[in-house]
Amino acid sequence: MKTTLIMALVLGLVGFLAGDIYAQTDEDHEFEKFDGMKDGEKFPIWSSAGSIGYSATGKRINTSTLTGDFNLSRFGKWTNSILSSGITYGDVMYPGGSPIINANSYFGKYKFEGYLMQNKKPYLWTMLGADSDEFLGYWGRYIAEAGLGYSFFGTSDAVLKTEVGYAFVDTNWINKVEIEDGEFHYWDPTHNGLARLIASIPIKSYILFAEEATYRHNIDDEDDYSVESDTSLSFKLTGNLSFKTLYSITYANVPGPVEELDPYGNVVTYPYDDDGDPLTPDVEVDGLVPADRVAYTWTNALVISFF
Repeated sequence: MKTTLIMALVLGLVGFLAGDIYAQTDEDHEFEKFDGMKDGEKFPIWSSAGSIGYSATGKRINTSTLTGDFNLSRFGKWTNSILSSGITYGDVMYPGGSPIINANSYFGKYKFEGYLMQNKKPYLWTMLGADSDEFLGYWGRYIAEAGLGYSFFGTSDAVLKTEVGYAFVDTNWINKVEIEDGEFHYWDPTHNGLARLIASIPIKSYILFAEEATYRHNIDDEDDYSVESDTSLSFKLTGNLSFKTLYSITYANVPGPVEELDPYGNVVTYPYDDDGDPLTPDVEVDGLVPADRVAYTWTNALVISFF
């Protein structure tokens, strides 16, 4: 808890002090949601883009993978609204076997930013989101966040923001976890402090670098914290078509339990005496192991900007 509070105070202080150091740039960049944004153009500015990809192999081992995302944003004079969603699903089939799921995740979130000054630097924000990832051990994770943010560059095309705040996270685990000593539950609500860094920097008129990193720390458990990072480079190909390479990584210091798998992706089972009677046959139960602390996804996709 002390670590979270110290980090929140430091980032908040740095954000406000930096407002006196950085001068607002007037450079004209032409990329994605800032395309056509010139001096004097009036808000609101709408932006919408989506991508979908599918790959399959038909060799000795068959695989198929589907990925997709959609983003809708409205940038106003005093407020910003950002809606985003995505899905990743895939399976693999070994010779003579049935398809085995090897990727199953999705997310959706809505974020609102309300600015306190016309230069769009200090602001209040709130976000609602939900996601699911079978191979991180949960069917649903529901998040409600709110806090204070600071935008270093204000209304410039370049974006550099820091945010601090509170996050309520309620996780619906696939397998029961120990919430308290001797008590196991599927649902695990937590209260967290958070710090976030957001950057979107046009390198050229046709290249955009973007980064969003979030740190959450459970206020009631100093060992329970996580870090999420999305790093991307986008290259404009035509007016409405871009190529994006995205690397996402998640670190959870206390990962949830998942089913133990053999080298071929099958669930490992163990005999268990469920009724305590040695004369009755044992039942087979799935073995559980902690999920990996580090999980990553590397996505390459064509992105279509609708407006």
